Amino acid sequence: MYGGYKNDDMYSNTDQSLLGSNAVQVRRYDTAGAETEEAIAREKRREVEDVEVGIREIAECQQTLADLVAQDGDKLREADNVMGDAQHKTSEGIYQLQQANSNAKSARKRMCCGIVFLLLLVATIVIIVVVMKK
Repeated sequence: MYGGYKNDDMYSNTDQSLLGSNAVQVRRYDTAGAETEEAIAREKRREVEDVEVGIREIAECQQTLADLVAQDGDKLREADNVMGDAQHKTSEGIYQLQQANSNAKSARKRMCCGIVFLLLLVATIVIIVVVMKK
């Protein structure tokens, strides 16, 4: 025989020991890989949680802004109503001033007529008195 059996056995033992140590190394790499994947997964979960917190904060800011806009809207509507009332009252005031001016002109005319009438009456009485004395 060629002596191949003994050498073949020797190679197969060496191959088996190499395979065994490689298997241990592969398991170590698998374990290290699994730990790395777990670390990556934990990091992703932490980042997702951070994003969720950020989204909640943005939602709170939007709600606060919406509340402020609603409050300002109420104030603007109230101011608009007040301005509308002021415009209406100003228009009424202008109308009343025009009426008062017209009434004042009429009153001046009546007063002038009354004064002229009184002067004529006094003049008539004076003329009657003077004519009667003669």
